Amino acid sequence: MRPVYAIFLRAGGWVSVLFVWLGFILLASGISAQIGAAKLADAWETSTATILKKSAYEGGGGIRRDSFVESTKFYIDYVIETKDGPLRNAYAVPRSYYISVNEGDVVPARYFAPSPDINELYEGQAAKAGMGNTAVGVAFSVLGLLIALGFGFTARKGAQLLRQGETVQATVLQVQGLAMFSRIRYGFKAPNGVVYARKSFWRLKRAHKGILRRALIEVKYDSKQPGYSFWLGDLTGRK
Repeated sequence: MRPVYAIFLRAGGWVSVLFVWLGFILLASGISAQIGAAKLADAWETSTATILKKSAYEGGGGIRRDSFVESTKFYIDYVIETKDGPLRNAYAVPRSYYISVNEGDVVPARYFAPSPDINELYEGQAAKAGMGNTAVGVAFSVLGLLIALGFGFTARKGAQLLRQGETVQATVLQVQGLAMFSRIRYGFKAPNGVVYARKSFWRLKRAHKGILRRALIEVKYDSKQPGYSFWLGDLTGRK
């Protein structure tokens, strides 16, 4: 693996890859749902559905709400009757529809006969869900690409200093931990007499195993811009 790619991943670039990957999955799901909604609009069968459960959550985050506010998300679990038998589904619905039905109610519904898993309680429900997934997918993908640009700049600078940077002994000021990750805070004195304090990448704790406060580590820095420095272990994967 080329150094720039390895540094990109160590710096946290894998997070951007994850965001883009999730974005593409949601985007594909949204587009698929919209295609299904279009089919449903062209050829649908009327049916009925039984409301199994109603749920209201603040911001969709799983906190039960007793009062309705704009951030509350409303969900309905239901079973729709199809020619192939009962089919269970769940959808986010508008507040107005949520209030209009009760658990146990039998309500009108419709489904796409060739593929009953494409169904809805009211016209436009499937299309709205598809548009929502598409929008979230685009947002995740764009955010992932922006994060990748930031980590890409870091990786490029790190690879450049690995080849051409000056090496200096730095003192470990602190080893910071967060769950299964950790990073080093270090300081060094540049030839211009200025003392710089910088931080390494967040890595799995094993990357910093055995490194203690006040230990000496090797750091690569830019002699023209000493503020740019990297712990050698982040650039090479070796301590």
